[in-house]
Amino acid sequence: MNNKSLSREDHHQRKSKLSSLLATTLLSLTLLLITSTKVAAQAPAARRRLAFTQYNNALFIQGGFTPQQAIGQFNSLDFKTAWKTSSPSWSNLAVGPVLSHHTLVAVKPEHGAGFGGAAQGYLLSIGGNPATPGAFWTAYDFQAGSWKAIPTPLPGNYTGLEGHAAVSDPDTGLVYIVGGFYGNTTENLLTVYDPKTATIVSSQAATDASNRTDVAAVWSSKRKTVLTFGGSRAIPAVSGFDLTNLYEYDPSARIWKTMATTGNIPTRRLDSCAAASEDGSKVVLFGGSLDSNTFFDTIYVLDVVSGVWKQGASASAYRTRMACGFMAGQFVAFGGSKGSNRETTMHDNVPIIYDLDLDVWSTGYDPAGPTGGSGGGGGNGSGSGDDGGGKSNTAVIAGAAGGVVAVILIGVVAFFIFRRRRQNKDKKAAESEARIAASVADEDERQGLGYR
Repeated sequence: MNNKSLSREDHHQRKSKLSSLLATTLLSLTLLLITSTKVAAQAPAARRRLAFTQYNNALFIQGGFTPQQAIGQFNSLDFKTAWKTSSPSWSNLAVGPVLSHHTLVAVKPEHGAGFGGAAQGYLLSIGGNPATPGAFWTAYDFQAGSWKAIPTPLPGNYTGLEGHAAVSDPDTGLVYIVGGFYGNTTENLLTVYDPKTATIVSSQAATDASNRTDVAAVWSSKRKTVLTFGGSRAIPAVSGFDLTNLYEYDPSARIWKTMATTGNIPTRRLDSCAAASEDGSKVVLFGGSLDSNTFFDTIYVLDVVSGVWKQGASASAYRTRMACGFMAGQFVAFGGSKGSNRETTMHDNVPIIYDLDLDVWSTGYDPAGPTGGSGGGGGNGSGSGDDGGGKSNTAVIAGAAGGVVAVILIGVVAFFIFRRRRQNKDKKAAESEARIAASVADEDERQGLGYR
C-alpha cells in the first residue's frame, strides 16, 4: 500500500510540474510575440512639414522636420484594418530623401512608364528643403521597395521649391504643382507633370490663384478640378487667404476659376490640411493658422456639389503643418505643431481621428466606418483604393498582429482545456482510489471479524 501511495503522489507531482511548465511556456511565448509585434509596428517620429499622400488604402508620410533636423523616415498607416489611436497600424518603409516642406503624390502602375513601369506603382516626391541637385523629383518604387532620382529638369528657372501643393488626377495620372517659393525668390508657376513620360507637359505663369505658399489642395473627382484652400503670398508670407471663393484649376479648359461657397465658411488661413472623399463630393479642411501668432483647432466639411461649408467639433489642440487622410467617413491627422515656436510645440506621434457622421473625435479607426461606413477616401487627391496592386508592409504587420492574437487565444484555450481535463482525470482517479481504499478497509474489517 505504501509503495502504491508514493507512486500516486509522485504521479501527481509530475503532472503539477508539467502544468506549471506549460503555463510558464505559454506566458513566455505570449510576451515574446507581443514584444515582437510592437517592435515591428513601431510608430514614426513626430514631425512637421512632412510630405504625405493616400494610396492603396493607406496614408503614406515621408520626411519632415523634427525638433532637431530634417529626416528621411518613410511610413504608412493602414486603412484596411481597424486600430486604436493607442496602437495604430504603422509600417516602416525604406528611408527616403532627407527633406521637409515637400510634397508626395501617388502614381498608378498604368501611369508610371516614365519611372520604369513597375507593376505596383510609385510615390513621387517633389521639391523640398534643402534643395539637393538631382533630387527635385524622387520616386519610390513599391515593387522594388526603394527610392530613385528621376532625371527630369526643374520647372522654369527653379533652383528649389517648398511650400507648394501637388495633386494628381487618378484618371490621367497628370500631376499638378501649385505655387511655392525657395529662398527669397517667388517660384510659383502652375506646373503640369506627366509620369508616363517623366516630363513637364506645361507651365503657366503666376496668377493671383497660383501665387501662394503653404496652400492646401485636393483633386476633386466630382468636379474634375484642382481645388485649393487658403495659403498666403509667397513673398512675403503674410496672413492666410479668404475661403469664401475658392480658386480651382480646370485642366480641360486650362484656366483658373472660382467656386463660390456658403454656410459656415472657415476663417482665412494657411498651413491647414485638406483631404477629399474618394468620389470628390466632400472635402475636410482642418487646422492651420491665420499668421505667425494665431492658430486653429477647427475642422470644416465642404459639400462640393452644393458649395456649403459645415463646421464640426473642434479638436483638443491647435494643429498646423501636419499630414492627413480621409477614409470610410473618418478623417485622420498626424504630426504638425501647435504654436509659434515650432521647435518646442511639436505634436506627438499619435494620430487623431474625426468621425464625420457622429461629429466627434474618436479613439479608433474602423475600415467599415464607425456607423456602418460612409464614403471612401482619396486623401489629397493622388489616388486611393487597391489600384496600385500588391500588398503593403502595413497589411503584413496587421496580419502578423492578428496572427499573434490568434496564437495567444488558441494557446490560452488549449491550456484551460488541458487543465480541465487533467482536473477531471485527477478527480476520477481520487474517487477510484477512495473506492479501492474503502473496499480494502471493508475487506480487512470482514477478515478481522472472521468473515470468509
